[in-house]
Amino acid sequence: MKQLSILILVALVAVLAGCSKDDAVNTPVTDDQAIQEMVVSDESVSDFSQSEETTISDDEEFEWSKYGFDETMTQVKVFRWGRRVVSVDRNVTVMYVGDTLAVALLTKMLNGNLVIAASYSDTAHLPDTLIRKPFHERLQRKIVFARIGTYDNPRQNWKAVAISLVEGGIVPDTLNKFDIESLAFISSSDTATITDPLNTWLRFGAQRDRVPIVHRGDSILIRMTLTSADDSAEAVVIRWTGESTNNDVIARMRMRLVSTTGGPGAYERVYEMKIRAHLRLGRPFGRFNVVTDVHSWGTLNDDAQPVSNRLWGFPYDVRP
Repeated sequence: MKQLSILILVALVAVLAGCSKDDAVNTPVTDDQAIQEMVVSDESVSDFSQSEETTISDDEEFEWSKYGFDETMTQVKVFRWGRRVVSVDRNVTVMYVGDTLAVALLTKMLNGNLVIAASYSDTAHLPDTLIRKPFHERLQRKIVFARIGTYDNPRQNWKAVAISLVEGGIVPDTLNKFDIESLAFISSSDTATITDPLNTWLRFGAQRDRVPIVHRGDSILIRMTLTSADDSAEAVVIRWTGESTNNDVIARMRMRLVSTTGGPGAYERVYEMKIRAHLRLGRPFGRFNVVTDVHSWGTLNDDAQPVSNRLWGFPYDVRP
């Protein structure tokens, strides 16, 4: 009996030692490590981050039987198109502002293909050609963390307090001939106009300068202004995610061009669209993004032009 008790004690010590070892491995040892982990695991941040990836990647709708371009610099009649993200590489860098604040820059490199179902015949009623254009897109977002303690575990010392918009664009940037100048989010309860997405802070749970809060069923007007050197208007799509009663909502609609000013080489165009906030019944809240996704005219309508794209994404909360 005594021998059995000793064996049990030895086994218990081994288990506890194993737990301690695992804890040591899993516990971040520096502030940088703690903040980097929180960017991808803290719900107040990761919900928005996951939403933006879901929002801009389209499900495959076409059978990929043919790839490549049949002709050079030829206009096509576009029927359907979608962005297919194949891989995402993530990186987080941290900059400290004194001893009380830290700014994390989350960078994602998206690799994939823009898939276009089209025809080379102006009179076609159905697509007969599938065009695939590869793209490499960089998405960036900043998160502000405030120090809330000086515990041994660095993860307990920081809390996310504010988030920026997400800004994206094709790399290299020289492929883009237009710039987004502003993005407005207008609802009955919140209105915000942004001109610098990575340096505009939307605070969590604050009364002012907060992440916009809307309610299920609310109408939201999104207005985007851009400047462009292209004579042809851009293909501008608004994307948003949400939850309805029975299923998740991942929507994409073409934004309306409401005004054009300026002239050759220096156009200013304004695009608008209204969306409705969704939230599944029984859910206390949801964190989502609405994204304005801009492609050049040639990206979709010319079979040989490379992908040209910029996007800005606005985070928002939905309540019942």
